[in-house]
Amino acid sequence: DVWDTHNSDDEPDAGTLAPYSAVIWFTGDEYDGYAGPGADGESALKAFLDGGKCLFISSQDYHYDRGLTAFMSAYLGAASVVDDVTQSAVGGQGSVFGELGPYSLVYPFADWSDVITPDGTAELAFGGDQGGAAVNKDSGVYRSTLWTFPFEALPGAPKGQWRARRSLAPRQPFEG
Repeated sequence: DVWDTHNSDDEPDAGTLAPYSAVIWFTGDEYDGYAGPGADGESALKAFLDGGKCLFISSQDYHYDRGLTAFMSAYLGAASVVDDVTQSAVGGQGSVFGELGPYSLVYPFADWSDVITPDGTAELAFGGDQGGAAVNKDSGVYRSTLWTFPFEALPGAPKGQWRARRSLAPRQPFEG
């Protein structure tokens, strides 16, 4: 199932997310106000994660548009983010992604990827040529990962012109 915000904060609420075990939220080439979940979207995602679910956010401009939100810190494990460092390569790290890469990133749109530092509740998921590129968190109740580079930039990933599209994953357990 797919939810497209049409470049707005028209995002799924907690009731819409509840039936799913995992959500993939990606922003593609979106920026200038609506990249990443807005305040209502973050509230819905809090309830979703508190229910023991899994979340994958891929957005190079979530922090740029929203700043370091309480949700980004508490639920995703981000201690700090530095915008627009333009990562050109990443390699998996940590307990979940450590076996992946290294990958040269191929952007289907402008590269405005960031550096992210995990807080004490999360771990680095991908390191990049400019510093940390993603974090992941296993809270014991839920699992989340935030990539500050676009998933679409990985070799073999779909390269369509995606804008402001957020995907709701099918009801399959997250293996990770």
